[in-house]
Amino acid sequence: MSAFEQPEPFVDTECAAKFLAIERRQLLVMARSGAIPAYPASLGSRRKQWRFRLSELSAAITKGLKKSVSQNGNRRG
Repeated sequence: MSAFEQPEPFVDTECAAKFLAIERRQLLVMARSGAIPAYPASLGSRRKQWRFRLSELSAAITKGLKKSVSQNGNRRG
C-alpha cells in the first residue's frame, strides 16, 4: 500500500444518471433541490455543470431506502 491514496474521481451527470438508473433531467432536479450530494462546477459558463461521487450517491440512496422502509414499517394501514 502506498502512503498516498487517490481521491475518488468525480463523474458527470450522464455517468451518475446511468449509475442510479434514472433520467438525466431527474438527476439534475434532485441535485438542484439538495436531495442528493452534488457539486456545482461553474467553469466560466452561465450554466452550472454538476459533478457527483458515486460512493456518495450510493450512500444517499441506501440511506433514503432504509428511512423509507422504516417509515413504511411504522405505519398502520
